[in-house]
Amino acid sequence: MATAWGLGLGMYTRFGRPRGIETLLSAPPELGYGCAAFLLGVAVVGLLEWLLLRRHVERAFLWAPASVAAGAVSVAVVLAFTPSDPDVGWLAGTACFGLAAGVLQWRVLAGRVPRAGWWVVVTTVAWLVGIPLGEELGWNGLGAGYGLLRGTALVWMLRGRR
Repeated sequence: MATAWGLGLGMYTRFGRPRGIETLLSAPPELGYGCAAFLLGVAVVGLLEWLLLRRHVERAFLWAPASVAAGAVSVAVVLAFTPSDPDVGWLAGTACFGLAAGVLQWRVLAGRVPRAGWWVVVTTVAWLVGIPLGEELGWNGLGAGYGLLRGTALVWMLRGRR
């Protein structure tokens, strides 16, 4: 739920611009608005997830910065590729976000949560599964698909703690 609400809220604002996922495929300045809204959504998700994790994971305060850093890496990839080929920029940035979020958040979980290594795989797959939902249902659909898989995995991993 935190992921669905966070992405939905961040992307809904859209800074006065079109609200669909297609904005990330647009040319500047629409692309810039889409990237900024994406980063806002990722920051909100990171904060909401931190609120849930702080009682279960030591150093959970690093979760939100890890989320924003992954978003920044993804945005940089999108912006680097978009001038030459927007489709490549979108695909590369999308794949990059799932992997970057998985790796950076795994660093927060590693050594504190059993089976933490699965977090990289789950987050990457969840993002790639969430993207088609986002194209069909909007940002809340993306957040719901992404969040459902990650939330399920996180509950499974936290239940393994002593």
